[in-house]
Amino acid sequence: MAIISGGEVISGGRPAYDAGRGHILTIDGVPVDGVAEIQDVTDGDATAGDFKLRVTDPGGAVMGTTAVIPFNETAANIKIALDAIPGVGVTVPGVGSVASPYIITFVAPGGNIPLMAIVDDTLTGGPATIAANTAGVLGTFGDRIILGGLVKNNATGFVYENDGTQPIPTYTRIDTV
Repeated sequence: MAIISGGEVISGGRPAYDAGRGHILTIDGVPVDGVAEIQDVTDGDATAGDFKLRVTDPGGAVMGTTAVIPFNETAANIKIALDAIPGVGVTVPGVGSVASPYIITFVAPGGNIPLMAIVDDTLTGGPATIAANTAGVLGTFGDRIILGGLVKNNATGFVYENDGTQPIPTYTRIDTV
């Protein structure tokens, strides 16, 4: 799959848009907006102990495991622990309880990420849990990931502009040419 950003090919394929020349890539296919993966994590209302979280990419490769997370950790420190894994970026509100789980939204990597694994759970009072909230979708157009620029659907003539965010780009239909 080609990954294209601002007219520059990041990997595979050919450029989508040259901002300096205003070229529009015309391809078959329809845009699929990216959706961020969201997973809910609780500490099971534990009273002591700790755990770790292991992140796997959409292809099944382990990306890394967090440092030890205490049972009463703040959302800000959960974010720091996950962001320390190379290639991972998240937002994390919540307090980790059953009533208010940590709501982990993956900014990176994109796509449908397998549920994180709980590793070395020593919690007292309840086990840590992870639940799927929203399945991630990698934003594509045809067989390409296009990060910024204009793309024309060959069949309909509609032109779409990509918001340029990686790895969950979205497309807005702007006109026909």
